[in-house]
Amino acid sequence: MSQDSTSSSAVPDGGAAEGQVPEVEGSGLLIPDAAPPVAEAPNKPYQVLARKWRPLRFSQVVGQVAIVRTLSNALDQGRIAHAYCFSGIRGVGKTTIARLMAKGLNCQTTAAPTSDPCGECDACREIEESRNLDVVELDAASQTGVDNIRTLNEVARYTPSRDRYRVFIIDEAHMLSPASFNALLKTLEEPPPHVVFMLATTEPHKILPTVLSRCQQYHLGRISLADISARLREISAAEGVSVSDDALALVATAADGSMRDAQSLLDKLIAFAGDEVDDETVIDLLGLVDRSLLYEVVDLIAREDLNGVLGLVNNMVEQGVDLHQFTLDLLGHLRGLLVVRTVEDATSILHLPDVDIMRMREQAAAFEIEDVDRAFALLAASEYRIKQSEVPRYHLEMVLGRLARLPRLEPLADLIKELRGAPASGGGSPGSAAGGASSSSSGSPPPSAGSRASSEGSRAYGFDDRPLSESGSAAAAPAQATASALTSAQEP
Repeated sequence: MSQDSTSSSAVPDGGAAEGQVPEVEGSGLLIPDAAPPVAEAPNKPYQVLARKWRPLRFSQVVGQVAIVRTLSNALDQGRIAHAYCFSGIRGVGKTTIARLMAKGLNCQTTAAPTSDPCGECDACREIEESRNLDVVELDAASQTGVDNIRTLNEVARYTPSRDRYRVFIIDEAHMLSPASFNALLKTLEEPPPHVVFMLATTEPHKILPTVLSRCQQYHLGRISLADISARLREISAAEGVSVSDDALALVATAADGSMRDAQSLLDKLIAFAGDEVDDETVIDLLGLVDRSLLYEVVDLIAREDLNGVLGLVNNMVEQGVDLHQFTLDLLGHLRGLLVVRTVEDATSILHLPDVDIMRMREQAAAFEIEDVDRAFALLAASEYRIKQSEVPRYHLEMVLGRLARLPRLEPLADLIKELRGAPASGGGSPGSAAGGASSSSSGSPPPSAGSRASSEGSRAYGFDDRPLSESGSAAAAPAQATASALTSAQEP
């Protein structure tokens, strides 16, 4: 029997041998018995919190009340400027406000610009997704050449393809070259009526004054800790994540006034800890210093315990604590001691729990304000060396050792009171004609030269109860006191 007949007898009609792929009838194509399962693509790709919770309306912008009100009124009243410049640190809403302005100018549900765009029409959705043909976003960091601005000037001449305004959003505008700024000047000064320019920058001082003078300028300030914490609390509740208020306060502090940074940090915490984020997780993941270390080192300095200070630094090195970050946090702690010593409602400034405020008040009672000031100055002078040194431990040990050995300063007011209460240098009874003669006749020893000089010097600089006019001319008093002190010092 031939090989072909053997193969055909082993395989039933319309089937395929095990491990073989069946043939599609009449096509010559081979297909598998069953297609492998295909994983379903997620309905919507994941978006980071900073993009997911980006404000879609002016009412959702946090921390920029005055600017939002001004721009909203301008849109409602039809007072549309031809150019705007938004400046501020990263993550405070510069580009977001520029996009909201573009939506308000081009929203299709109204016949005129509005401060409350619908967010549902084609223009609003396309602007949110950065695909609107009439709203052009230019990244000046990568398109800094003069040719890019020439192209922009050419496009600005034409009317919008669909919307009311053609909007140009130039991000990181300070990165444009001087030639690019000069090419933009004429169009920026007298653009066509359908064109609006919006510049966003973190460094407005690098933009030519001639450009800034053609724009309405708005500086977006840092967002307060309270506003950032409140916004993070809303996001956490909506995302189903449990985070304590203290942890959110730590995140807001680390964000340093930037809402985007705060949302990015919260995103990282959720990715690490899941739905339950505790305070220890925040401290570890953000690289923060445990506040108990700050309280401990200040207590050791107050007790002048040099041995304890060196031991604490050694423990921090063994635990892997970032010594530069510890220095920065200790500077902030010293500033907090000054605040609790001088401000009644310190919580409104420090944004710390009441327990920490009470603990800091207890520590601040051990120091005069002058002591805190000196400690801050010494530590601040060493901060850069600690950051740059290959062995930061040595610098930190030395500066903390100096803080522990510094003598406490006496309040200047107390010293003045002591000088004012010192006895007069002449001695003797008030009725004697000459202090020196009275002292000699009474048999009491004359005052020492040092005490005379001290008393005369105190009187010369106004620390004595008697005014300068009683002892002669005010202008000659210091010279007379110095001469008297020198004469007394030469006496046997």
